[in-house]
Amino acid sequence: MAIWDRERGHLLRQIDVPVGMSADHAGLAFSPDGDRIAFSAGEEAKCWEIGSGRLVGAWRLPPGLHDTLAFPDADHLFLAREETTTGTPPLGEFSVEEHPRVGRVRRLKPENKTELVREFREHSAGHFQVGTLMDGRFFVFGIREVNGVLDRSIMVFGVQTGDCPWRRPTTARSLVFDPSGKDLAILGTDEPRRPSIVLKAPSMAERHTVDLPIKEFAPLGRLWALNYEPSIPGTRKDQVVIVQGHPGRVLFGLDLDPSYERGIHFSPDDRFAVWGQADGTVAVLEVEAVRDQLANVGLDW
Repeated sequence: MAIWDRERGHLLRQIDVPVGMSADHAGLAFSPDGDRIAFSAGEEAKCWEIGSGRLVGAWRLPPGLHDTLAFPDADHLFLAREETTTGTPPLGEFSVEEHPRVGRVRRLKPENKTELVREFREHSAGHFQVGTLMDGRFFVFGIREVNGVLDRSIMVFGVQTGDCPWRRPTTARSLVFDPSGKDLAILGTDEPRRPSIVLKAPSMAERHTVDLPIKEFAPLGRLWALNYEPSIPGTRKDQVVIVQGHPGRVLFGLDLDPSYERGIHFSPDDRFAVWGQADGTVAVLEVEAVRDQLANVGLDW
């Protein structure tokens, strides 16, 4: 893992992190003061001081997927993930009938100790996604149901209250969390055609219904990243487009591979978009700088 100072463009530190079963199941979180960084994957979680690189915590875990870390405050670090009741990895070769899946939330405590905060054995068919909202005060579990691929539900768990204040059935295959942690998008499906729904935390009231192929979105839906959509002029099959507002106006396109699963992310202040590239590099785009360049040729939005 590499940690960069974005403003100065300097590499601050490189850290060897736990190796999991796949890169897209690793969890990462910064502490609220930016002094520490935590990482979890596979069978281990660790936390370091960024300034010194000193390891301040290491926790052994059962095999797991969908690792999601959160610091709700400077003194607490929580991890939500999928595991099995038998201790085997929650992979496809281990059936849910013989190795039931379980959702678990742990507090990672000082002196390398863990505390099991909540266990969801009713999630025996597994999860399609786990995420966090409101600075780690809530974890969201996308739950697979036993009855079929599209028989799914979404559940919100409150870390501080210990209860589950919200749950609803869904046909969605994935969820998108805005970078400020204030909104959750339940992505629609193509077959049958269903719109995406954006919910605002913590009430989970509906903020928008968007009949668009969302990849990512900025806080309050001010910016959206979309795949090709024939109904929107300006979108192309070989680009990911950045759209402003709701229902949306195309601002510019990015020559990314649209097949990359959620390959672009926005900063919480909307200023930057970032994505990984096939050559192993990471690109950071300043959205306002693009606006200034377009304004110079009479194309300001």
